[in-house]
Amino acid sequence: MHQLTTFATIAVSDLIDDLASAIDEIRCSTANTNRPWMRALDAAWDHILQQEVISYDAEAHAIRVASATQPGKVYEANGECQCAAFVKGNGICWHRAAARLVHRAHDVGARRELASLAAELGDEALAAGASWYHADIAERGAEARLPSLLAYALEWDASAAAQRTAHALTA
Repeated sequence: MHQLTTFATIAVSDLIDDLASAIDEIRCSTANTNRPWMRALDAAWDHILQQEVISYDAEAHAIRVASATQPGKVYEANGECQCAAFVKGNGICWHRAAARLVHRAHDVGARRELASLAAELGDEALAAGASWYHADIAERGAEARLPSLLAYALEWDASAAAQRTAHALTA
C-alpha cells in the first residue's frame, strides 16, 4: 500500500456509539460464515476500545495502527496491510478489520446524521405550514436531499435570526 498522508486523529469517545452499531451490523451480516474474519474483527474492536484516539484517512478508508507484536512498527491498512498476518491469513488481519470497522462507523454516523437532520427539518417545515416538505423527504430520501436540506437549514436559520432581530427592535 502506498504511503497515505491525509490521516486525521479521531477521539474514540466521539465515535464509540457508531463503532458499536457498526460492529453489530458486521457481526450480523457475517455471523458464523467467516470465523477468521470475525476473530480479526474482535481483535480490532478490542484494540480500538483500548485507544483514546485513532488515526484514520476517511478518503482512503484506511487506518494507521501500531503493531501489537513489533514495538515501533506502524501499519496502514484498508483493503491491504503490510503485516505478516495479512499475508499468511489470505488477506485477513485485525488491522484491516479495524479499518473496515471505522469506515462502517462513519457510514453509520452519516446515516444517523441524515435521519436526524431530515426529521428536524421536516418537523420545522411542518410547524411553519410547509406540509409538502416531510412527504418530499420521505419520497426522495434524505441522502439525495442533503444539499437542499442544508440550504433549507441555512435559510431557516437566517429567517429565524431576522425575526428575532426584528422582534428585539420592536420590543
